[in-house]
Order: sequence, then structure tokens, then C-alpha cells
Amino acid sequence: MSSSTPSLTEYLLEIDKKGFKSATEAEFLVRAGEGTLGKEVLEQWLAQDRLYAQAYIRFASLLLANVRLPTRVDAGDIAERYVSPRS
Repeated sequence: MSSSTPSLTEYLLEIDKKGFKSATEAEFLVRAGEGTLGKEVLEQWLAQDRLYAQAYIRFASLLLANVRLPTRVDAGDIAERYVSPRS
């Protein structure tokens, strides 16, 4: 990465330092990283995470089920075409 292009972390710190810090240095995250979370807290987080994962899978499934794909594609619409090698 060139020195003129900031990293994602640098960019986020530049636009919202307080928000970035609170999102990445929350007490829950620090204690989880240290392995010092109480059993009840971890159980509650895991239960909520399970509900989120189940809901997200259902949402993605419904979204994909409702995608309408074209039944016909014009050759001019194809961005990439196979080009046979010349002999």
C-alpha cells in the first residue's frame, strides 16, 4: 500500500476516532480476549448470536429465493466472452 493511501484502520480513526475506539475496545471484547468473561455473560452472548445467525440464514434464503434471473441473455450483454486461441 502506498504511503499516500491510508489503511482502513487509519481511515476509520480519521472519520470517527471515538466510535472506532468504542467499537473495538469495549469491555466485553477486552474480557473475551483475556478469557475473563463470566459464564452467564458468555451464555447470553452465545444465545443471542445463535438467534442472529438463524435469522440471517433465513433472511438470505428468502432474499435468494426471490431473485429473478433473466431467462434469456443477449450476446451483447455478456461482459466476458470466450475467445478461442488462434492457431
